[in-house]
Amino acid sequence: MQDDSMTKEEITKHLEETLTVRVVTISPEGKSHVVPLWFVILDGDIYITTTKRTKKAKNILANNNLSLLFDQGEESDMRKLWGIVIEGKAEEEKDETQIKRFYENWGKKYFGQNYLDHPGYQQLSNVPDRLVFKIKQEKIATWDYSKMG
Repeated sequence: MQDDSMTKEEITKHLEETLTVRVVTISPEGKSHVVPLWFVILDGDIYITTTKRTKKAKNILANNNLSLLFDQGEESDMRKLWGIVIEGKAEEEKDETQIKRFYENWGKKYFGQNYLDHPGYQQLSNVPDRLVFKIKQEKIATWDYSKMG
């Protein structure tokens, strides 16, 4: 059987090229909750943001275990399918310098170099009670079906 897992370099490349991650959290009642989010990588760590009032934030604050799914491909062509699943824990970022770095990188990634003037950035970054979470990675699983020949 051929190995379809990714190298560290391949993982890094895919994460750098991906815009959306699916975040899976668990409610206090034990129910899963899945949402797509934008993310940023700083110093090799994945960061996400949301507001305190969202279900995902409430879930993370009650139980910080989560899973992240990055994937891409066309289902009609299996050789173009790849995915990365990261299991870990979300930790609320408290360092103001790191939070500022997050928003600078987040703004540039999703709104361009002039992100501060972009109405979308202005709207999202000024929503009250925003939280930034750093994901402490514990387990990674990958697949890249282009390696299957």
